Amino acid sequence: CIRDRASTVLKHCVQILDFKEPNAGGLGAVDASLLEGFADLASGENGRSKFSFAAGELIDANKNLIDQYSTTVLHYFDYVKIGLAGCAELPDWQDRWRAYFSGTVNARPVMVAYFDYQACKAPSIDACLELASQVEGCETILLDTFYKTHDLFASIDLKSLKAFASRVRDAKLKLVVAGSVNTSTLAKVLSAVPDFVGVRGAVCNGSRAGSIDPERVKQLVASLANASTYS
Repeated sequence: CIRDRASTVLKHCVQILDFKEPNAGGLGAVDASLLEGFADLASGENGRSKFSFAAGELIDANKNLIDQYSTTVLHYFDYVKIGLAGCAELPDWQDRWRAYFSGTVNARPVMVAYFDYQACKAPSIDACLELASQVEGCETILLDTFYKTHDLFASIDLKSLKAFASRVRDAKLKLVVAGSVNTSTLAKVLSAVPDFVGVRGAVCNGSRAGSIDPERVKQLVASLANASTYS
């Protein structure tokens, strides 16, 4: 079951365990009742791991976060993220993003910037960084792909990724890099020196919608641990 797999994954020293609904897009919103069932795992008894979850896309949200998810979830989970696909042409997208997270308990907002922002009509990664640097309580920016048909390097070159990572550090924020990262692109991603690397498909059986394979998790964690030099 999902709970057993999550418990197994945590044994491999995963720093952040993220919940999403992969059949509902890159940041598919997770059902509140499912997250409530993991509240005890997220309560800190698991050790060093932290927990995060995806809430979908802001343009589809008809509630703010505190109305969409229970106080139990928002108390025990560490991070929550919502995407900005379709928001580039909204003049008030910054205000909507702020309003969505207002009044949250414990769960800190993660700014999501899409590498392929032009294709999914999201604000630029620079615009997302600018807002994240202004919002109290936002400590992290996630660089991800909206469309999962290509990896991140179809939308950005390594030089540009490194330059963006430097601007994130200058803003005193943490950087998570995701977007179909696998063993063949891991070294390039690590050369930008992100704080975290996010994966889904690389640790699943079959497609990214498949079940998480603990053995693949173990192998990827080992690859990260062995990456002692960056190109």
